[in-house]
Amino acid sequence: MVSTRSQRKAQLAATVSTTPLVELKIFQDLESIISFTEVATVQPEHGAAIHELAFFLNISSLQREILERTLSICLSLTPNVEILTLWIYPPISVATFASIPLPRLEVFRSSLPHRALLPFVATRPALRALDLGSCGRARTCTLSTLSLQHINDLTCRTSCAPRLVHQHLDRLRLVMNDFGGNPLTSAVISSFPVAMHHLQILTVEFTAADLSILRVIAIHIPALRNLKMLERFKANKHAPRAWDDRTGWSSALRKLSQLEQLVIRTDGAVAHAAGDHIAEREAFRKWVGGARPHPTLRYIAVWQRCRADNYGVISEWSREDGIWTGKWSDGVNGVDGSYEVFA
Repeated sequence: MVSTRSQRKAQLAATVSTTPLVELKIFQDLESIISFTEVATVQPEHGAAIHELAFFLNISSLQREILERTLSICLSLTPNVEILTLWIYPPISVATFASIPLPRLEVFRSSLPHRALLPFVATRPALRALDLGSCGRARTCTLSTLSLQHINDLTCRTSCAPRLVHQHLDRLRLVMNDFGGNPLTSAVISSFPVAMHHLQILTVEFTAADLSILRVIAIHIPALRNLKMLERFKANKHAPRAWDDRTGWSSALRKLSQLEQLVIRTDGAVAHAAGDHIAEREAFRKWVGGARPHPTLRYIAVWQRCRADNYGVISEWSREDGIWTGKWSDGVNGVDGSYEVFA
C-alpha cells in the first residue's frame, strides 16, 4: 500500500519525536543514511549534535550516485563533526562533498584511493589525524602533492610513507599491503627524507626477514616513547628474528633512550620455545640492560606464536621501583584475540 504525502509527513514527524540526540552515528546501509538526513532536515539539532560519523558500506553500482548525493546532504547537516570515517566499497568520488566546510573536523579515516581523497583532504587545514587505506593504482601517492604539516597523527601504507611523513609528526603507523610486494619496513624508514626527532609513538608492521628493523628505528626515530612492532606474513617459526641477536637488540633499545613501552606480536618466539620462562627471563634481562638497566623502559609485552586470535603465549614484563617482574598467559584459553595492546 502506497503512503500518501500526508501519511509520510506524519510518519517522519513521529520518527523525529522519538529519535534521541546522539553524538556518534554509524551507518552500514544507504537506507539508514537517507532516514537520518530526513530527520536532521526536519530537526537540525539531530545533525548539530553529531561529533563522530562513520560509514561502513558495500554498495552496488546502482547505489553509487545516490550515495554520493546523500553523503553530501548528510555532511552538510552535521557541521560539528570532529571524527569522520569513510570505509566504502567500491570506492566513490568525493567531489560532491569535498567543499563542505566541516570546520571542526580533526580526524579523518578512509579506505578510498588517495587520488579520490585529494580534493577533500586539500581543503581540511584543521585536520590533525589521517588514517589512510591503500593508495590505489597510482604509481606515486597523489597526496604527496599536498602539504600535510598540520597532521600530527598519520596511518598509511609503507609504500606511501616516505612521501607523506614530515618532521612534526607525533604519532605514525606504518601498514604493509595485504598482497605482498612490500619493501622491508627498515628500508622504508631509512628512506624518510627528514629526521623524525619529534615522533613519540610508532607502530610498524614488519616481516621476520627484517633483521635490522629495531636498529634502523633507533637511528632515525630516537625520541620514541612507545613502540609497537607487528609481524606480518607468516614465516617459519624457527626463522631468525631481529631479537635473536641479543647484543645488537639491547644496543638498539639503549639508543632509544626515552622508550617507555615496547610491544611485539610475532609468529616466532623470544626464546627457542615460547613459554620457556627461564630462557625468556634471560632474554628479557639482556633486553633491558642487566646490570646497567635501560633508563626509561617500563613495560614490555610479546605475543609469541601468534598465528591466529586466541592462540599463542603472551609474556609481559613491567618495572616498578626498579624491579622487573614477569607474567605469562599460556595456551589458547589464555590469549584474548581482542587484547588491545597488540592491535
